[in-house]
Amino acid sequence: MQGETGIVHVVSSLPLELSGNVLGQSLIFHQESDNTQDRYALFAIDAEQEIGATDFTIHGTAPDHGSFEINQKIVIQPGIFTYEIVSGVDPSTIEDHSMSHDQQALAGINQSSSVRTWGIGCLIQLMNPVSYLLLGIVGHIMELNTKTSILALILGCYANNVNIYAAADGTVLFAGDLPIHEMHTIIDHGWGVYSTYSHQSQILINSGQEVKRGDLIGLIGNTGRSVGPHLHWEIKVNGIYVNPMSWLNNKYP
Repeated sequence: MQGETGIVHVVSSLPLELSGNVLGQSLIFHQESDNTQDRYALFAIDAEQEIGATDFTIHGTAPDHGSFEINQKIVIQPGIFTYEIVSGVDPSTIEDHSMSHDQQALAGINQSSSVRTWGIGCLIQLMNPVSYLLLGIVGHIMELNTKTSILALILGCYANNVNIYAAADGTVLFAGDLPIHEMHTIIDHGWGVYSTYSHQSQILINSGQEVKRGDLIGLIGNTGRSVGPHLHWEIKVNGIYVNPMSWLNNKYP
């Protein structure tokens, strides 16, 4: 479905070398440990991905046992999104140079740990980054100042200076200011999964820092492209924004 996270699960008693491709994304397979027969790869379905059938390929090689390839179609179903018109946005934050500045600053942030850190025992789902005042504006299109449209998959929590907590264990890849996101934090949770936190009034962690699930990492604010205090919380998989509510409600893998 548009805006969701896909999982490829391969079980084999052989030491397979696996690769694959779907929706232009290379499938990178991971194991929880060396003694497991399970291998997983995550992929993201963009919110604007064309619906219908698309190609899916897996290639595997087992030493002394040859190789195999699977080619088939998978079907992308339409997502369900709401529509919102937002007025009063600072015009400077929707100009091309602001967009370019944000994109350039974040372009080099594409590394991810091969160790999955979002699962702790039975706590496989991500936790809500705000302990109360949860407002789920998830999967919606925002028209800014009636002229610029963007597609957003966010979780908003509307209140000023409310604590923000790390949704899972991870490594802070970015903690700084940007024209649009303003006080912005990115946490790597491994396997190509990131959580991001925007428009904060204060950032309480630093780049390179290791954080644990539930650690206090910042305060909700009204900075950057914002018309009121809120947390713009997003989940990215392989660099693509996906529905964060799914990561609160479902187990991956």
